[in-house]
Amino acid sequence: EVRYSPQMLTADASYGSVSKAAVDNTQPVWAPARLALCALGPSDGSLKRSSSAREVVLAVTRGLCRGCLANPEIEVNQILCFIDGRPEFAAEVIELAEEFNRVGPCAVVGVDLAAGESHFTDLEADVISPPAVSDAQIVLNAAHANSQAGLSASSTNGAVHRAALRLCAKAGIPSTIHAGESGPFTNVLAATSPQYGMSKRIGHGYALVTEAFAAAATAESAAATLSALGLPAGLHFEMCPTSSSCTGGWAGTNWREHPAASLYRLREEALQKSERAMAAAIPSVSFNSDDPAVFGSSLSSELGLAADRSGFALGETAVRSCAFCAVDAAFLGEEAKQKLRARLADAYDEWQQRRF
Repeated sequence: EVRYSPQMLTADASYGSVSKAAVDNTQPVWAPARLALCALGPSDGSLKRSSSAREVVLAVTRGLCRGCLANPEIEVNQILCFIDGRPEFAAEVIELAEEFNRVGPCAVVGVDLAAGESHFTDLEADVISPPAVSDAQIVLNAAHANSQAGLSASSTNGAVHRAALRLCAKAGIPSTIHAGESGPFTNVLAATSPQYGMSKRIGHGYALVTEAFAAAATAESAAATLSALGLPAGLHFEMCPTSSSCTGGWAGTNWREHPAASLYRLREEALQKSERAMAAAIPSVSFNSDDPAVFGSSLSSELGLAADRSGFALGETAVRSCAFCAVDAAFLGEEAKQKLRARLADAYDEWQQRRF
């Protein structure tokens, strides 16, 4: 998966970087409501709407479709982003995700909650005293409060985003949530809970490894620890090596001890023993570029870092395995996944033949 900053989501630029990276399938993650804002000027730090979020989605989709025509070998779908701290955007994101869900080429296939983890802070109060109104009303109230006051309804940030994700889950729209990057490992547990719609994909998640089972020496002990914490089986972590080092999401210095390397090795140990249940208890991982424009990263460089001896030292077989894990976790139907697995296998075979 490739994540893009708003500046890169002029779709032609997006497509150019994907094409150069030799990507077969990509699901760019972006925030339509944020792109619908424009600055008033350097003397005024406020923002105003330059267009509707729907107009932005239509424009980006047109650009991506142009890219599809020019590069028919690349498949593209979109993941729309909720923004932590901006609950007033949530209603629009849900509406757009539902309207464009699996409709036409370059369709929307899921949602993401990104840009921070402050929405987790009031979860306990929400659990002790559940909201008295429906999830739909919680989300609509935030949008209405903003339209009336012209301000972000930050006091409802957590409750609104949890309600939004539950609504998406109910509508059959899958989600991925940033957790355990700038916050504690308990945020990962929360993201996979019913309060957050039971997300099966986690963006980053480093704290789960560094805090929860840093001392786990075996797959068996890691699986037992995660199960005891209540972490559901079958999770997938989207990990971004370069980004994690730049942001401090991972504070280590030895790439071989990176959480992605640890999770891969522990899960692979379980698979080598044919312990399927044990392997399922340990999240699978994929390597991602996060925001290429900000970090100067690419999918190719991240995969090279994972494989190379100067990096994670996992080797090419591991990189291939993680690529197939990414397909398994992609927001695609099973038929589309089967086709992508076949294309990926053919691409690896062709690469091996060219190499030798």
